[in-house]
Amino acid sequence: MKLLIVLSLLALGCGSEDPPVVPGGPGSGVGSGPGGGTGGVGGVGGAGGIGGSAGGGGAMGACDNEDDIDAIQNAGDTMRNIARDCRVLGVPGCIEARVTGISTECASCYREGEQCSVFSNCTLSCQLDTCSANCLTCNEECIDTLQECTGIPGDGCV
Repeated sequence: MKLLIVLSLLALGCGSEDPPVVPGGPGSGVGSGPGGGTGGVGGVGGAGGIGGSAGGGGAMGACDNEDDIDAIQNAGDTMRNIARDCRVLGVPGCIEARVTGISTECASCYREGEQCSVFSNCTLSCQLDTCSANCLTCNEECIDTLQECTGIPGDGCV
């Protein structure tokens, strides 16, 4: 069923448009300053680590806070896989429903990152695993934009 939906989306011609700009919102990006630097954070669902959170005087992204990082770590799957599944289901608030404790702002970064993937024609490359080599290569620009929005370095796959 998912494959049928994905193929239907491709038939609609989503790939002819430029990828959307994913706004990071106020305070997006990881900054540095006096007392700055990054702090390490543990694994996401046992599948590696989240890069780190900004320290000191730098600006933070939508997910670079203790509550969202805890929610992401306890999600049970990568956030990008969850966002992909939620896009296919088309259920509003799906990410927030599947990831207990995640903020709406953080969830919107992953939702917008998934939309970027669709507009970049990466749907087929990412349909089974958003962390596959083909998907990561196809989504380089989207992943960069996702990092800016979330404030969490890395592609979330390590």
